Amino acid sequence: MIRNTALFLGLVAIAAVVWSVSGDAVPEPPNGRGAAVYREYCFRCHGTNGEGGEGRYPIREHLLVSMDVDTVISTIAFGASGALRPNDQGVRKGMPPAPYNDADVAEVTAYVMRSIAKRSVTITAEDVARVKREHLEALRRRLGTAN
Repeated sequence: MIRNTALFLGLVAIAAVVWSVSGDAVPEPPNGRGAAVYREYCFRCHGTNGEGGEGRYPIREHLLVSMDVDTVISTIAFGASGALRPNDQGVRKGMPPAPYNDADVAEVTAYVMRSIAKRSVTITAEDVARVKREHLEALRRRLGTAN
């Protein structure tokens, strides 16, 4: 019994070292807030693992793996217009802005980047607030309005 326990703990330690050295992002637990927001809001259109599917929009096919994190945050926070795709018969599929606070947007963005794009990222509510502020400032400049 003691030998089996020692062997098990040794294997766990080796696995932990290999995992940390490999550079892979540590996936979020399936009960984390980012995963919950993804299930509540994103799953309908993007599928379980971003694969899309019938009537769903795949996010794995995009450059999510190399996309700038601020762009992903902005897309989740503000939505996307969506492009016409072949066989959509003129229907434009867009993504509405996520109806969540900055902390939840940070959590779901980190979840998507870690779980689907397999990227190691840290995203905070402050990052989301900064991206929103910069986006709105750029929009105001384009429209020529102040404040």
